[in-house]
Amino acid sequence: MVEGGSTILTSFTKKNLWDEMIIVSAVKIFGAGIPSFGEMGIESLSQALQPRVKEIKIIGNEVCWHLVKPEGIKPITSRTVFFTGPGTVDVRTQTIAAPRKGEELYTSRLIGISPGTEKQFYRGNFLKGKKSDPSLWLP
Repeated sequence: MVEGGSTILTSFTKKNLWDEMIIVSAVKIFGAGIPSFGEMGIESLSQALQPRVKEIKIIGNEVCWHLVKPEGIKPITSRTVFFTGPGTVDVRTQTIAAPRKGEELYTSRLIGISPGTEKQFYRGNFLKGKKSDPSLWLP
């Protein structure tokens, strides 16, 4: 068991050295207050730590949050189309790395194959090492 303030909480959480934590919040209003956690390097909601709430207790005028580290954070997977030869494709499931600093991860339920580049790959019109047409590049 480790007891501490913002610096200790932040350090143990960032280094993933916790299994459960209990956070106690007291009903006292005094302005800006003291943060529970320091800088975690989290820049988007998709990167936020999402512990499971095991129990919430009200003891007097305080709220105690009993949080548990999520069991085995599931990897993010994606189905990807691979052009395996002229007129053939393969749909594979791949593990996607977590977004890095400055990146965002988006999901879609439906995506189409354009009649341009992808169609040329499907037909086998792109040979290995062949360069694309620079006039089609985006600025």
